Amino acid sequence: VDIEVPSIGSSSTTTTTASLIKNGAGNGTAMVGGVLADVESLSARLAATSRSDVPLPTENGGYTHTKASKAKISAANKGKTPWNKGRTRSPEEKARIAAGVRAKNRERFLQKLADMGLTEEEYEIQKKEERRKKDAERRARKTENGGFRPTAETRQKISKVLKEKYANGEIKRKPVDPSKVRRGFTHSEETRKRISESLKKRWSTDEEYREKMQQKSLAFSNRDDIKKRISATLKQKWQDPEFCEEMMTKMGSRNSSQFRDPSHRAKISQTMKARWQDAEYRKKVLDSIAAKRGQSKPKQIKPQTPKVPATTATAPKSLPKAEVPLSPVMKSTRATLPVSALGATDSSQKVPKVVRGVRPMDPLTQPNRKVGMAKRKKKKKVASKATVAARASPKRSPPPKKAVQKKPTTTEVDRISALLDDEEEDEEENDPVPVATTKAKAKDQGSVSRLREERRDLYDLLYGEDEATPANGKLGSVFQVGDENLDTFDPYGLDDF
Repeated sequence: VDIEVPSIGSSSTTTTTASLIKNGAGNGTAMVGGVLADVESLSARLAATSRSDVPLPTENGGYTHTKASKAKISAANKGKTPWNKGRTRSPEEKARIAAGVRAKNRERFLQKLADMGLTEEEYEIQKKEERRKKDAERRARKTENGGFRPTAETRQKISKVLKEKYANGEIKRKPVDPSKVRRGFTHSEETRKRISESLKKRWSTDEEYREKMQQKSLAFSNRDDIKKRISATLKQKWQDPEFCEEMMTKMGSRNSSQFRDPSHRAKISQTMKARWQDAEYRKKVLDSIAAKRGQSKPKQIKPQTPKVPATTATAPKSLPKAEVPLSPVMKSTRATLPVSALGATDSSQKVPKVVRGVRPMDPLTQPNRKVGMAKRKKKKKVASKATVAARASPKRSPPPKKAVQKKPTTTEVDRISALLDDEEEDEEENDPVPVATTKAKAKDQGSVSRLREERRDLYDLLYGEDEATPANGKLGSVFQVGDENLDTFDPYGLDDF
């Protein structure tokens, strides 16, 4: 085969395939007239283009036909009758042909077993097992009427084909004739009974069908539009007096949920657990709960005063002395000082009485109020058993913080006076212990007498009666708005720390 390769110049060079291969320079390429040609790819292209026209040797020693030879044979045989037309084969000839076909098939079968790495006996056993499984699966899909339910693969193929036909317009939906719609049609009792039995049987035997229907029912019931339709239908039904009366009768005669069978309760629990595993259902319920909590008003919880058990425990005779820092009490509950703080006998320590609801106040810048003041007579109080038990376990208060001093008003002073009077009356009424304690014990327990001895200025402020006190008994007029030393007074001795 001759190939003409043009050169860069005006002349052309003619060479053969053999000369190109010979001049390949050892690397499969040749330079012909300044053009680099790939000899291997060129040879492959030549073989592909000229294979049909070039006679190739066969296994039996002959040569293949070319297009020209085939055309000559076809033209020569035009109009001739085949030599074997209408000729019947003899039984010997048929047997010889069948034997040759069987031998060829046997050869192919043995080659297949060699490729699979199995013997003929193993292959037969494997083939029987596959056939048995296929028959069992087919029998499981058999219907009562003799048909077969298609497999998932078959359904996918059918669906794909139908979708393609609907898309290209090969199949069109037929318009429904309104006159042929059977409105209000219901099956007979016999037909409905057979349908019910068939569905019950399939529901109990076919696990795949049961699981599929449960998933469909769950997904169907969780849709918002379905819930709205169900709600609207039930509301409309409850407007009917007959339906309302019937439902009320059923609700009144039904068994309570607390008498359910244990197996029934177990099924309900299992179903709810399965529903809570669904991420969509779980998120929906939690969002609904959070929304309801956000809309509802928080309940007002009333503060409860801790109840002290009425025990016969008495205070210990001696407790270790400890300095407990005091802080102003702003709460409305009654607070008492620990026994360890009140048990100090040193008169230099100024321990004020913590009064319920009293804010720290500064003394008035007035002359000595002791002149002409009548001493107020008070009965000695003895602590009750509950108070002794409560004081027996001292509580350490947090470190003191610098409280912001505020100027008292007339209303606050009136309220403080009323609270102190109520406290004195409560102590007189709730004092079951006989008066058998000494003045020292009263001092240790933080009585008013100790306040009078140690902090006479504060005692005079709270209990004093002099000319400056108004006749109506209110302390509001005692305080003056223009006092200048209210910010420097420290009633609890916090500056010492």
